[in-house]
Amino acid sequence: MPDPQSYLNLLPAQHRQRPRYTAFMRALLNPLRELDETLETLRRSFDLDAAQGLSLDAVGERVGISRRLALPVENVWFSLDTEGLGLDEGWWQDRWNPEAGMTTLPDDMYRLLIRAKIAANAWDGTVEDAYAVWKIVFEGTGILLLIEEDQRMAMVIGLAGIHANRLLLQSLAQGCLGLKPEGVRLSYYIVSSDEGPIFALDAASDTLAGLDEGRWAENVFPMSFANH
Repeated sequence: MPDPQSYLNLLPAQHRQRPRYTAFMRALLNPLRELDETLETLRRSFDLDAAQGLSLDAVGERVGISRRLALPVENVWFSLDTEGLGLDEGWWQDRWNPEAGMTTLPDDMYRLLIRAKIAANAWDGTVEDAYAVWKIVFEGTGILLLIEEDQRMAMVIGLAGIHANRLLLQSLAQGCLGLKPEGVRLSYYIVSSDEGPIFALDAASDTLAGLDEGRWAENVFPMSFANH
């Protein structure tokens, strides 16, 4: 709502010069402005791009995804002189997580999964649309995706370039997103051993490459409850 003065400026000249009348109108308009500011504060507090802490938890609850992990993710805390856990790589340990590993996702990772869950809630069950949902998760991360159907009611998800992001990988492996068709088993994730494409014969793409270019893959098995 604009400043009440902008409305007072619209009063006819014969009323604008009466202090008691203008004071009465201002008393009517001020609560409306305060209400409008309160509503705007609430909107910003629960906006996915700006929400933090408990506000972000409330957004995630309505979307259908929790920041709590089923099992702790080890070796993710910031540590000097430790490869993969240095500046801009490891996460700061807070009072909500044990020293043994992370059990509660930080806001930035949780926000990423909430955004993907929103898209997953509208997923039409096709592989093509699954690529669109996963793209939301990996946008700007440099991670490449491959979805393979083996025609036996099972699927495999290949991820190239995710090796350094252990927290994201384990969050997905624990079923945080659970993006799969009903009745189809998610066998495992295939992850390249470093940040290059996955090794494959007779295949060439951003995700797959042959000799001297492709990287050996590692299997990361989803937790059992993610397959039902």
